[in-house]
Amino acid sequence: ALDAATAICQRHGRFSQTWTTLARLHESSGNHSEARDALQRGLKAVDPSGRQSLARSLAVLELLHVDRKAGIKNLRNVAQQDPRDITSRSLLLTLQEVRAETKLAEQLLEEIRKVRGERSRLWRRHRASLWLNENRWRNNQDNLIAELDKWMLQDPETSFAALTLARLYLHLAKESQV
Repeated sequence: ALDAATAICQRHGRFSQTWTTLARLHESSGNHSEARDALQRGLKAVDPSGRQSLARSLAVLELLHVDRKAGIKNLRNVAQQDPRDITSRSLLLTLQEVRAETKLAEQLLEEIRKVRGERSRLWRRHRASLWLNENRWRNNQDNLIAELDKWMLQDPETSFAALTLARLYLHLAKESQV
């Protein structure tokens, strides 16, 4: 499979998906340096429209397998290059290191809101997660409960709102036991 993917990259190297496939094959075999090399070669070969996804894939690979700090920095750079890149911003908001930087997390959340709006599931999910993780739920518990209730009514298919509400009630129960 690696030989076939390499040959496809040589013939159709301007398409980002070919390089992503090659990198994933290397990654699945545990060869992270070869995966990184494939993505770096792909960044030089692909059409400009495909560079963002390859740069994001490279940042995630570095984050998970090479150098976590460099991966976070590179993912931030990818997000900064495109104000509409919600995927990179969302990935960043899942990282504890980013959530610990309150200003950065709030900035990323606001950038998601500007693109997707306040009715967006993604924006709501990250906002609720930030409130719970930063212990801001103490000051905002009524608003948070109301927002989660509203979200569950608007989108009964989502389990995230219900699970987040359960998490909040667990925090409240612990607080009342103190």
